[in-house]
Amino acid sequence: MGQHDGDAPAMALIAGLFSTFCFTVQYIPQAWLNYKRKSISGLSTSGILMKLIGASFLGINALMTWEALPVVLYGFFNIAQHILFMVQFTLFTNKSVYIAFCFVPFIPYLLAIYLPATMLYTNLVKPLSQVVSHLPQMYVTYQKQSTEGISLATQHFNLLGGLAGMYMYSIIPPKSMWTYVVYANSLFQALSTYWMTVSYDGWDYLFKSMDVFYYFKMSKVKSVISLSTDHNTDKDTSANQDLDSKI
Repeated sequence: MGQHDGDAPAMALIAGLFSTFCFTVQYIPQAWLNYKRKSISGLSTSGILMKLIGASFLGINALMTWEALPVVLYGFFNIAQHILFMVQFTLFTNKSVYIAFCFVPFIPYLLAIYLPATMLYTNLVKPLSQVVSHLPQMYVTYQKQSTEGISLATQHFNLLGGLAGMYMYSIIPPKSMWTYVVYANSLFQALSTYWMTVSYDGWDYLFKSMDVFYYFKMSKVKSVISLSTDHNTDKDTSANQDLDSKI
């Protein structure tokens, strides 16, 4: 029994690192979806901006207060991901104002350096922003009556990361209980998105998002269709050229 108890911190750290991995890659599917569409339709820009603010305070404050390594990595990787979204927003909306938000992380850094006592209060920024940031996204989804534009793969990683993070903190007490709320809220975000997906787009849409082979099959189908279209176009062009030569 004692040996298992001794393994608990190691298991908690592994869970924390797995959680960090999930949160590190969670927005890659969303960024890829935006890139493929060359659009951010269906995605709340204000919600993403709030997440950037929260990630900035989490990453900087966690570093300054010697939080568990997975939490620090989670914060900084989140900062990088949301800065990428600011770049995409700039490109796909032609609004350069989003670039200015890339400098948001300097705000918690300067506060931590020159007013370190404020970290007691700014630790609330991440959990509050994470809760509030989901509301604009829910509103955008409600307006569209669809979760199209939201990468459900991102929410799958969100769910897994939240579960692993909560397990970590069930063994390793957090420096701030608000950090625990961050992981719990990830579950809320994922589950509420699933609920809206089922409500507006149906169970099939949700289940397909969980089937990695579905995306592989769809990409193959699209490739075949594209090749077939190109082949038919070449045949039509050749036929027209022959007809022109005969005329």
